[in-house]
Amino acid sequence: MNPQSQKVSSVIPIQLCNNDQNRTSVSNLLASRSDIAQDLLFNIYDMILLENRSEDWSLSRALFSLSVLQKENLFERSNYIVKCQPAELQEQVFKLISPILSSAEFTLTLENRDKFTDSITQYKREVISNNIILAVPTNQN
Repeated sequence: MNPQSQKVSSVIPIQLCNNDQNRTSVSNLLASRSDIAQDLLFNIYDMILLENRSEDWSLSRALFSLSVLQKENLFERSNYIVKCQPAELQEQVFKLISPILSSAEFTLTLENRDKFTDSITQYKREVISNNIILAVPTNQN
C-alpha cells in the first residue's frame, strides 16, 4: 500500500457497503482534498491511454465521473501526455485523444457517460490497429 492510500484510509474509513453516509464521506473527502481526486484522475487516465488492459470499460466509468468534477485537469493531462510523445507521434496522438475530450458533455448523464466510454473504446481500437506504442510520462504533471 502506498503512503497516499494509507493517508486516505486513515482519514475516513470506508466500508464496503453502499449507503448514503459512505457516499457523503467519500464526496466530502474528495471535495476537501482535490489532490486525491486529481491523482485518481491522472492514474486512471494513464492506465486507460497507456496500458493494454482488459478492464478499460469499467475504468472509463470511474474516469468519466472524475472528469466531470475535474474537466480542466483532464485536458491538462491530455496535453501533457501528447507532449511526452516523440515529435513524430504527437499530432497523431492528439487526433486520437481529441474525441475523448469532445465526444460528450461533461455532465453526469447516462448518454454522456456512454459517449465517453465509446470514445475511449474507439481510441483503444485505433491505437491497436495502427500499432502505436505510446511513451509513458515519467512524472505527474
